[in-house]
Amino acid sequence: MTKKSKITKRDTTKERAKRVIALIADGMGCAAARRKVGIGNSKFYEVVSGDAELRDKYARAKEARTETFIDRIEAIEDLVSAGSIEPAAAKVIIDAEKWKAAKFYPKMFGDKQQVDMTVQSFDLFTKAVEERAKQYEDQSKDVE
Repeated sequence: MTKKSKITKRDTTKERAKRVIALIADGMGCAAARRKVGIGNSKFYEVVSGDAELRDKYARAKEARTETFIDRIEAIEDLVSAGSIEPAAAKVIIDAEKWKAAKFYPKMFGDKQQVDMTVQSFDLFTKAVEERAKQYEDQSKDVE
């Protein structure tokens, strides 16, 4: 968790953006984090898009946030095991957490599968002609 510090009027926009990114990494949604820090949507994205370091931190924070969905799923599993929550209700919550994880970090948790394969064209007629030509060459060598 990040240290809690007071937000002052003198904080720069970049400092506010860093605080938003830290809150996102801790599991808070972007809109809630921006509201808490007091930076608007357009200003936040303007600052992040203009700074390579912040862009990288923001991307890593979104990945870290996705891990909190997995943590929540594990906590719900424990509640079901303890009998504190109905399995049907837990299934709805877990499905929602899985959906969010897949949408926010599809590379790790997405359902999309990518298959790479190489296909070579194989023409039987061309192959037959090449083999026949080779046979004729071999026969003509034998005659000489």
